[in-house]
Amino acid sequence: MHEYLIYAAVLLFLVVGAGLVVARSSATVDRQDHVGLTATGRLKVASLALIVEVLTPLVNRLVRYPKVHAGSVTRFVVKTSYGDTRIDVYRPVQSGDSPLPVHFNVHGGGFVVGNLKTDAPWCNYLCDRAQCVVINIDYALAPRHTFPDPVYQCHEVISWAKVNAGDLGIDIERMSIGGDSAGGNLSLAVALLAIEKPDFVLRAVVPGVPLFDIDSDPATKNVIPGFKQDLTVKDVELARDVYVPRYTDRKHPLASPLFSDRLAELPSVFIVSAKNDILHSDAVAMETKLQAHGVDVGHLDVEGAGHGLLHLGNIELMLMAWDAMVAAIVRASQVGKKIQTTNSIGHAATFD
Repeated sequence: MHEYLIYAAVLLFLVVGAGLVVARSSATVDRQDHVGLTATGRLKVASLALIVEVLTPLVNRLVRYPKVHAGSVTRFVVKTSYGDTRIDVYRPVQSGDSPLPVHFNVHGGGFVVGNLKTDAPWCNYLCDRAQCVVINIDYALAPRHTFPDPVYQCHEVISWAKVNAGDLGIDIERMSIGGDSAGGNLSLAVALLAIEKPDFVLRAVVPGVPLFDIDSDPATKNVIPGFKQDLTVKDVELARDVYVPRYTDRKHPLASPLFSDRLAELPSVFIVSAKNDILHSDAVAMETKLQAHGVDVGHLDVEGAGHGLLHLGNIELMLMAWDAMVAAIVRASQVGKKIQTTNSIGHAATFD
């Protein structure tokens, strides 16, 4: 028995030691025109993916998410240029026979982790509260699929949904898209791509705690000195380097929507941001640009919240953000409605 304890202690020491070596080793290396992933970097990404895969079901059970459920959830596999793409289609209870508005959800995870389970509580909530069909997209992840693959893949899924609208029971005149963090980036990129490739029309884009500028040094974003932020400079750097390894791609409008010259052509945009989030500055910069271009834009800026606002933050603030996004999606499906939101808690504003 004593020998087994010694073996266990040695094994634990080796595992901890290996973990420290990996944590301190560089995940990327600079090449002439791109960033390459080191063996350590690939191990880090694989470890993150495994952790998310294992912990997501546990988190979904333990967090006090509202106990709402869609009437049905059906899984489909859509054939795209980027492989077979799984989607979950959520339909509300007693949805009837009339076509319903549809919202496409693009999960977060730094472009490298996440799956259909990641946003399951949010998709259930949105389906129930907005009384719409929610299509949750399991897009291909980096490093296997880098920019711009997920953008075009999501575009193809929406095009497929439009073609199959009758079977899905959706109204193609009332389509919106949204997502959090990396999903916020991708949702706006898909909306911009839909301007170039008008296979469908979106009524609204609803990004939460989004990354809109991949090109700028993350250290120049909303870094709060002396405050431990839940998303760090190194986290943003890793997501950037893995998803957009080629330096010349980082200012491309589908990678960094903030630099698009077609922002004025976007549909209604509703942004949710968190004051303590390192990406807060991206949300503010995008709102400013959209206003300057005359886009119907709303912005809920939540005090006392960080990047985890929409999934792991304070439950009251989370529900406030979720409800604001639901309301924006509902309004976008109604002709003649304008986006109304709060620039900061307690200060309402409507943008024409």
